[in-house]
Amino acid sequence: MTGTTPAIHTLLQIMRDADVFTRRRIEAADALLGFEAPPEAVGRAREYLVAVFEDSEQEIADRMDALKLARKFEAAKVTPRTAHTTRLETDRTEAWRRYEMSQRRYKIVLAIRNVPPPGWDDDLRAGSYVPPAGGWPGEPPDIPLRDLVVARKARADRMEQERLASPEATPEEKQAIRASISRRKGNGNDSASGHG
Repeated sequence: MTGTTPAIHTLLQIMRDADVFTRRRIEAADALLGFEAPPEAVGRAREYLVAVFEDSEQEIADRMDALKLARKFEAAKVTPRTAHTTRLETDRTEAWRRYEMSQRRYKIVLAIRNVPPPGWDDDLRAGSYVPPAGGWPGEPPDIPLRDLVVARKARADRMEQERLASPEATPEEKQAIRASISRRKGNGNDSASGHG
């Protein structure tokens, strides 16, 4: 047999020796199959395992061990999705979700010079969200501070105008909002903006 090392030769001898306990012979076959060995040695180990598990005279424990080893090396093991791969995919999905949300937010802020309207990211937050295939996203973009300040100021102004128009706002609250607007415009006159 070509490519046979002393260890492989000894394992083959143990496996063929009828005076050695079956359990030890199965271990020799396992050692031959579990590491690189010449095809002939692998074939003999498989033949031995088949002979053991098909022999109804053998102990059931030995037959089962031989059967498990034969199965282990005759077919690729089916690996169930583990918690690790599921968690990794969840992490990837969440990374893409955050990335796409930041990209969209950035584009909206630049386009309308305001914070995104309600519902702008509903599709990204939905349970049905599916990230792009393969890989991880890059770093989310940084919104330039100037653009962020403009968007936040526009939002604050819009919220003040909405509150002023609200029938729920008290006259005192409306007066305070008008005074705040007046101070920001720089005229310094807290009472010049009228009454509620």
